[in-house]
Amino acid sequence: MKKKPPDNDFTSTSLQRCRDIIYINVFDEVEVNLPIIEREREQTIHKRISRNWLGSIRIPFANVYINSRLEGTYIVNVPSPLLGYTRDRGSSQARFYSNANLDVPLNPSLLRMFITMEPQLIPPETLVQTLDSTESFELLNHAREWVQELITAFPDRDYKATVSDITGRAVFITRFLHPLTPPPLSIDDSLPPQVAASTTAAPLAANEDRSNIQSQRVARFVSMIPFLSDSIAFPGICDIWETSAQFLQTMAGDDEEHAVLLNNYFTSLNKRAWIALGKSIYSGPCCFVLTQEGDRKFSCWSVSDGVGVSTRDTWNQIQNIYLLANEENVRNSNCLTLIRLGMH
Repeated sequence: MKKKPPDNDFTSTSLQRCRDIIYINVFDEVEVNLPIIEREREQTIHKRISRNWLGSIRIPFANVYINSRLEGTYIVNVPSPLLGYTRDRGSSQARFYSNANLDVPLNPSLLRMFITMEPQLIPPETLVQTLDSTESFELLNHAREWVQELITAFPDRDYKATVSDITGRAVFITRFLHPLTPPPLSIDDSLPPQVAASTTAAPLAANEDRSNIQSQRVARFVSMIPFLSDSIAFPGICDIWETSAQFLQTMAGDDEEHAVLLNNYFTSLNKRAWIALGKSIYSGPCCFVLTQEGDRKFSCWSVSDGVGVSTRDTWNQIQNIYLLANEENVRNSNCLTLIRLGMH
């Protein structure tokens, strides 16, 4: 596929601001017999090749440029219903209704891909942030030494303990995280009939299903807020983090703002949640939310589509997690043995 940047400007600044989307469409080629007259039926066969659209995969061009290459097993977005086709049902996607007598969700359609550019373009330069701060000098020095030690051990990971707020000051990630009451989202209309009927018979299971559906609706609400990369909103400036209040005022932000808001909503719903930095097959380094659903059970919540996937799911788009943060602390996830990710 040929790519031509705006005004033929191949500088890193111009390429980072490119908002083009790469769509990979999947088709099924089927031979279809054409109708023929009766006297030609035994002598002539007329056929045509029909291309039936099955689904697509959406990847921003900026993700390919920043990471140079993307590789993994991608979930194909398949419409429902898909006329002329049936899909198998399995247990790999049964995340939230396992305790109720509900239909098992459909297995995902998958496509193994490797994406790169030819020729390779000059990658964007990594800005070294040296910012003023109102944080404790001792804490800042300790955080810098801790981050530098981790970067030395894992140079391909973007460890950070402080980020730049909208005023240009270095602030600990924990300052952005606190419980925030989500907007009123009715979940009664979203409850399947089986769950609604089980409220009296099995109140604990019904309450768990209501909590899961509420989490899904909150995640969906956050994902509907428009995405705007910092390279577009603040060109030539380092990565900026906004508080949830500032984010809801501007109503646009990148994955960090979405993850902070979703984490704060989950915390107010009495969920144990963390901001997580890791690597995704879609965007490379990414920011998302990790929640604990039970004893040694965790889910990764994508802020782009509001979908939560178990860390034990084979087709989880998250390949690894290397940093976790909540309102109490910032942790190197390599020290947490309770997280088990399905590797691709």
